[in-house]
Amino acid sequence: MFADLHVRTVKSMGRVTPVEAVLLAEQRKLKAIAIVDHDTVRGVPEAANAGEFYGLEVVPGVELMYEFGPREVHIIGYFIDYHARPLLDEIDRLQGLKIQQIENMVKKLQKLKIDIDYEEVLEKAQKSTLIGRSNIAQVLVEKGVVKDYNAAFDKYLAQGAKAYVPKEHAAAKQTMQAIVDSGGVPALAHPNFNQAEEMIPELVKNGLKGLEVYHPSYTKEDTAKYERIAKKYNLIAVGGSDSEQKKSPVGTVTVPYKTVLDLRRLRK
Repeated sequence: MFADLHVRTVKSMGRVTPVEAVLLAEQRKLKAIAIVDHDTVRGVPEAANAGEFYGLEVVPGVELMYEFGPREVHIIGYFIDYHARPLLDEIDRLQGLKIQQIENMVKKLQKLKIDIDYEEVLEKAQKSTLIGRSNIAQVLVEKGVVKDYNAAFDKYLAQGAKAYVPKEHAAAKQTMQAIVDSGGVPALAHPNFNQAEEMIPELVKNGLKGLEVYHPSYTKEDTAKYERIAKKYNLIAVGGSDSEQKKSPVGTVTVPYKTVLDLRRLRK
């Protein structure tokens, strides 16, 4: 019995709807999936209802993002109460910071004499509950400013690029506490991204309980390294397909179902 504990949906620029995620997992004969959209829980109820119908366990989750200098840290909350006020307040706060960042990046692009406005970016985000740099990239590609998404990020949107504006600092401790206060279990997603690995000792002090050891972007050496780190800090080794990516549909990367049981035992 296996589980995919990093499933993204169209609610946060993923490739599948919550129901489609359940159907893919059922076709792959998984025991469980975790819906962990970025900064939103709106896909959880739909997936949970579909999971109940198809006999698939759906772990309610969320992936909260914050930045500190060059570090971009993504914290997954497993087994959250997605109605909990502390969690919803934190999501609103983080989304507000993201909106400010996107507005400032659009202004910076305008100063670079690029024909773009915030309403165009917002229109691209309407199918999702989350606005982000990918929506700016969509506009830049469609207008022929750049040839593809990678070029948009390399030239304008990535950290250090011409139009990049950092998001206002959001404390890791506050984000972690919102997950814990909702009954959830916090885990660090893909620590190989944007120097997040350097934050592990501090995050452990603030209540981190899991580490994403298995991810489609990892090499064998990466996986071995994070297995050692998880063991060192007594963290639950989680993993999944991070299914925003075309090359990693639901069920591509899985962990034993025992991982779900271990996470459940740690929830409040």
